Amino acid sequence: MRGHLASRKSKSIKFKCSKCGRKLTRNDLIKFSSNLKPLYSLNNGGEYKPLCVTCYHELIGLYVTRQLKTVK
Repeated sequence: MRGHLASRKSKSIKFKCSKCGRKLTRNDLIKFSSNLKPLYSLNNGGEYKPLCVTCYHELIGLYVTRQLKTVK
């Protein structure tokens, strides 16, 4: 009989995107000091808001577009 193995169930990820509200996946997280942290986040006046990769690229695209319009 086998010994007790650790559960292979996926660990729940406690971060949600602050823009779209979906749970962040492992692709949206990085390993930092043996903990998982969001890869992208907003710092809005000291308030920490995690973002998913899709929303981050949307926001950066809007920012770049706005910057290009002001250059003309």
